[in-house]
Amino acid sequence: MVIFIGNIVSNICIYLYHFTIMNSINFTIIRDLDVVAMTLIEFFGAFCIPAQYCINQVEEIRNAAYFSKWYEYPQYGRHILMIITRDQLGTTMNAGGFIRVNLETAVNVMKLAGSYYMFLKNFTED
Repeated sequence: MVIFIGNIVSNICIYLYHFTIMNSINFTIIRDLDVVAMTLIEFFGAFCIPAQYCINQVEEIRNAAYFSKWYEYPQYGRHILMIITRDQLGTTMNAGGFIRVNLETAVNVMKLAGSYYMFLKNFTED
């Protein structure tokens, strides 16, 4: 996943730079836009959005446990307390133990790609 994210950043950066230096619309520009769009769709659609959805569902367990009328069943009060306490630790999905996979990571990857693109564009303009 770390290599995949590095590949995403480099692809977006290079293809956006290549797109901006072109003077006319041709097949190369369409290819560049297609690569950038498909890379983003794959990254968001296959990894970050489903991971964020799972994390959000796990965080709802605490609310569901609390609002389950546990006070009507005192024999389950200790179990509910354990569920709520455990859920306060938080849940993350990691890629290889290195990178958290969620929408925050996706936004940070996009910021990084934009920063590298601007650096490359400013470096070559001088």
